Amino acid sequence: MSELLYISASIYPSKSANSNQVVQQVNGLRNFYSRIAFMFKYKGTEDHRAILFNRYLLDKSVELLGVRYENKLYILGYLIQLILAVNKFECVFTRNPLSLAVIALFSFGRGSRKVIYEAHSTVSMWNKLFIKIIMLRGIKFRILTISEELKEYYLNETSCKDVDFYHDGAELKPKKDTAPVKTDIGYVGSFNKGRGLDIIVGLANKYEDINFHLFGGTTEDLDKYTVQSIPENITCYGFIGRDKLDEAFDTFDIAIAPYEDKVFVPDGRDTSAYMSPLKIFEYMSYQSYYWYLITKYLNHF
Repeated sequence: MSELLYISASIYPSKSANSNQVVQQVNGLRNFYSRIAFMFKYKGTEDHRAILFNRYLLDKSVELLGVRYENKLYILGYLIQLILAVNKFECVFTRNPLSLAVIALFSFGRGSRKVIYEAHSTVSMWNKLFIKIIMLRGIKFRILTISEELKEYYLNETSCKDVDFYHDGAELKPKKDTAPVKTDIGYVGSFNKGRGLDIIVGLANKYEDINFHLFGGTTEDLDKYTVQSIPENITCYGFIGRDKLDEAFDTFDIAIAPYEDKVFVPDGRDTSAYMSPLKIFEYMSYQSYYWYLITKYLNHF
């Protein structure tokens, strides 16, 4: 079994679903490599090792390569650490677009280096160039995408022809023995535009005898995404760590994911055309829960 460097774009601790998914992916890859080094950014004064191992449930056998990153002024230090890390491993799995520049321009030796880039969105003109340089250098380079549409984009827009797609997934949870009583509905996820939060508020106003449990933001956060009054049958629990997800799912019977036609991430980009519904897979992983979906982009699911 070989060794792997996993480069994450996530900053820990974080409220993004991406930070949870990355940890699950690293844990899964642990079964195929004798050694995994996990490179990530962290901020704040909390013990980032304890955060990853206890709150995010990262496998404790994973080697941590954390780089402090409070703001963009820390970019130089991060780049130096990234260059050093890349040159220590033959196998690299990255979700960080910045690493493409490092691999193209600053990786040395190790002619058998293998690189897998997992893409969740389109790529800049500069990264198209870096991908071309990587290919010209003879590095074994592969792109994995999260949707068929994104796969076609990379095949058409970059020089890499080894492109495939795999939908997001989630760890299967034990099935509950009790049948849902349909009086408690839950939402677990980010409070970003396009996630259908206003739809949930509308449903709660209409069905006053049903309790709605929202995990991922506060009542103040919810108020930003609706012009309706927030009824008393909605409870917002704020952000919770991965170690609390099982408890969250125990509070409701039906999980809801009312995606809208346009779905935005925190930096304002609309990802609906390329998205893979991670939330749906997480809901399905709990087996006994039902989900409700509204979107024109996810009909193929």
